[in-house]
Amino acid sequence: MDEFDWMQMREEASNYVRNKNTKILNNWCAEAHVTSPIGYYNDYETLTVFTDSPGKLIGKAGTLIEKYKAEFNEEFHGDYKIKFVEIRGGFANIA
Repeated sequence: MDEFDWMQMREEASNYVRNKNTKILNNWCAEAHVTSPIGYYNDYETLTVFTDSPGKLIGKAGTLIEKYKAEFNEEFHGDYKIKFVEIRGGFANIA
C-alpha cells in the first residue's frame, strides 16, 4: 500500500466515524428535545459533549445517557465514557 492509498483510507475512516457520531448525536438530541447546537470531541475512549443543556441529554435517572452510551459502545466496539461540558452563554460559529 503506498502513501496515497493509506491517506485515502484514513480520510474515509475519519469521515465514517464523523458521520456515525453525527447520526447518533442527532438522534440523541431529537429524543432529548435539545434544539440548541452542541459540539463534541471523540477520542475513542471518551466522548466529550459541549452543550448548554446537559441535564436534558442525561435524561431522567440517566436513562438517555445510558442508552446512547450503549449505542456508541456497540457502534465503535469500545467502552466509552461520556462527559459533558456545560456551555454558558451563546454559541458562535466562526469560520
